[in-house]
Amino acid sequence: MDSVVNKGGYKAAVRLMRGPQVDLMVMPPGEAGTYRIHFTGSKEHNVRLRAMARDQGWSLSEKGFLRIGDDGEPLTGDDAELRTFATEDDAYAFLGLPFIVPELREDHGEIEAALAGRLPDLIDLADLRGDLHSHSDWSDGHFPIDVMADHARRRGYAYQVLTDHTQSLAIAGGLTPDRVAQQAEIIAALNATYAAEEAAGTAPAETPAEGFRLLHGCELEIRADGSLDYEDDLLARFDVVVASVHVSRRQSRAELTRRTLNGIRSPHVDVIAHPSGRKIGQRDDLDLDWDAVYAEAARTGTALEMNGSPPRLDLAVERARRAVSVGCLLSIDSDAHYIKELDYVRWGISQARRAWVTPADVVNTRSRADLLAWTAAKPERV
Repeated sequence: MDSVVNKGGYKAAVRLMRGPQVDLMVMPPGEAGTYRIHFTGSKEHNVRLRAMARDQGWSLSEKGFLRIGDDGEPLTGDDAELRTFATEDDAYAFLGLPFIVPELREDHGEIEAALAGRLPDLIDLADLRGDLHSHSDWSDGHFPIDVMADHARRRGYAYQVLTDHTQSLAIAGGLTPDRVAQQAEIIAALNATYAAEEAAGTAPAETPAEGFRLLHGCELEIRADGSLDYEDDLLARFDVVVASVHVSRRQSRAELTRRTLNGIRSPHVDVIAHPSGRKIGQRDDLDLDWDAVYAEAARTGTALEMNGSPPRLDLAVERARRAVSVGCLLSIDSDAHYIKELDYVRWGISQARRAWVTPADVVNTRSRADLLAWTAAKPERV
């Protein structure tokens, strides 16, 4: 903690060493429901709830519901009444609403959806069957292939996709076609070992019934001229291809959009990784024609990634919700370069929930067989 901003009998605010302010409030036992809604809901969400409460004869604050009179003021004396609730569920129910999860409390349509019984069944971490974007020390990752794969397997995944960079991204140690072939042999040997262990009953306890396999992919560079970094015959050998724009970011909107659409329209590109290319606090989004990107991704069935790396969180919430609304599929990935970064899918999930994303919207909630059937069908969709 850096400093105390203010303090009182039941409230305080402190500033942490790296800058964020944290507000603290003491809640009476058994009365946490309205306090939690107050602190997790946006200002706009809470204003809507207060308006609903007033329409029903109550004044709502974090402390609970106060009965109000015809003049709109809280009743006093023997007529005074304060209703408190132990849970958020009970507090919402008092207003005639079902429980609204914290991620949706932004006044972006959740109250209308709740009243109509149309709240989405949001994706959860347990829905992911695998991760489509990760790196090893063959490019710019920091751990060997087998180590990254073993940690993914122990997460209970049915698959992990190894997506080391391609040849033109020299700064990241991109792989030449010869190196791709060598990597494929290592992956095949690992998968043979996994199959043998599963057959012998010696696989990790977390291994799902369908088993675990390391899938061979790449993070394919879309070059400055719009061409793809590998020829089609090489791309066809991969299980999953994610494509991205890293260089020549200052091109015009038309050029950047054309490059992104070239990736989307490829019969071998399955996912567009971190589509906006942003790094929070470091570099701005690519200047894309987003409506064109969404439309073509939806038409071709190319997934747009929600990258969970904290500097990226890309797609952003607003774009992810828009993408799903026009029929796009998403993937939620870690973009892990270290073992511990496999956990970054949690951030992707948290952002996806804010974007109203359901399991059906995300390709890596599918079984391994269904995922591979989806990637194999890309040429037909294009």
